[in-house]
Amino acid sequence: MTFEDKSGFSLHFLFGILILALLVALLFSTNQPKNLWLLSVPLILFVVMKSNLWTLILITVIVFFGNWLIDLTLLPPQIMWGREILILLLLVKAIARKMLTKTKVVFTGGWIFLAFFLVNLVSFYINRSGSINMLLFIRLVFDSYLLFLAVINLEIEEKELKIYTYCLLGLIIIQLPVAFIKMLVYGQGEQAIGTYDYHGGTLSTVLPLVVIGFGLAFYLVYNKGLLFIGLVLGSVAFAIIGGKRGFIFFLPAVLIFISWYLKDDIRHLFKYALIGGVIFLAALYFALSLIPTLSPGRTERSDFDLKYAISFATNYTTKQSQGLTWGRTTTSINVFQNLSSRGSLPFLFGTGPGSVMKSRFDAFDTRRRLMEEFNVGYGITGLTYVAMNAGYLGAFLIFLLIYVIMRKCAAYFRKEKEPFWRAFGLSLVVFSFILIFINVIYAPVMIDDLLSTLYFGLAGFIVVREKKL
Repeated sequence: MTFEDKSGFSLHFLFGILILALLVALLFSTNQPKNLWLLSVPLILFVVMKSNLWTLILITVIVFFGNWLIDLTLLPPQIMWGREILILLLLVKAIARKMLTKTKVVFTGGWIFLAFFLVNLVSFYINRSGSINMLLFIRLVFDSYLLFLAVINLEIEEKELKIYTYCLLGLIIIQLPVAFIKMLVYGQGEQAIGTYDYHGGTLSTVLPLVVIGFGLAFYLVYNKGLLFIGLVLGSVAFAIIGGKRGFIFFLPAVLIFISWYLKDDIRHLFKYALIGGVIFLAALYFALSLIPTLSPGRTERSDFDLKYAISFATNYTTKQSQGLTWGRTTTSINVFQNLSSRGSLPFLFGTGPGSVMKSRFDAFDTRRRLMEEFNVGYGITGLTYVAMNAGYLGAFLIFLLIYVIMRKCAAYFRKEKEPFWRAFGLSLVVFSFILIFINVIYAPVMIDDLLSTLYFGLAGFIVVREKKL
């Protein structure tokens, strides 16, 4: 008899994973890691067919470790394609099961996706930007949405959802010690980050905000344990280790947003105002004291100086030089004026999907147009990124999709009675707000593998739970 529980775990599955691990070790020992792709097909098919839970966990592990291992040359860049293949197979599996059981396929937000696709077709027709460019651009922006569709159409048990959540919690917790170890090796800065990359700044700003949103929501609504306060404080430390200036300026917006959702519960609101105020003041003090560029010393830590930090942030976001815009504020204004001066069609539909895009495929990497046509050196946000490619109409549709999901999560939060899932719903509302807020004023995080995968996957859990209420 084979042991098997509702999570889809079995001794056969464990045995298969061990065999594959031995094969991978053998390839590394023979200095042929690039041949790992030979194992990817049977591995992917095996995992997807066997378990929804383990497929989701594998996707999450890839986005948490893939880019770092690629930069360390331990894995080939193609390993990140495994995430997209897993998502597509999971979606095919979900739709196939719906068709076999003659049940309705759920397409939450599908009309928005269709509208975005049509906008890209119009932009492609107007600008003749290239069909491959268009497909690559849509893939970058919407591939994680396919994970959302897969999750909401799969029959996932509550136990599986919770197991995945606890696995994700473990991956989040290890980010701080990894960042601390990296700081000892590289020093404070953008190399002192978690397992998700070798070098980078955006996630070191945004991921702590997301974790703080989850930590506070679960502390207030689900459990008053110190674990969730520890997550919040650890996230503050994580951002400071990474030397991220923007974190401390975005944190108040997240804290205020959560308080607005708790305004009808006076007990929670008072407690939250006290906890949130203490967290922000502590974060402000340590950020301005320990992040060198936010203090007058610039390259070395010096005294707390709020006036200097605000002045630095203002100058940083409005920077211009050599005829190019380098700050996020000036770049956003620059792109808006550039597109509006070209007429209503470029303003609404952009310069063509994939016309301004970073790509692993050199032939379709069109980032040079930033300087050539838009006079931009740095400071691209999610809003300006989509606007340049698919216009402000395309950008509106992407934000509309996130807003629709946020409204669904908010409605679920108000209906749900079980504390764990009620906290989960509030956390996804905060996550949605962070995505909209950060995409508008800071960075194009909608195309980040880690954040978009986590957001759409977890949002899918809310839809699954809502159907069972």
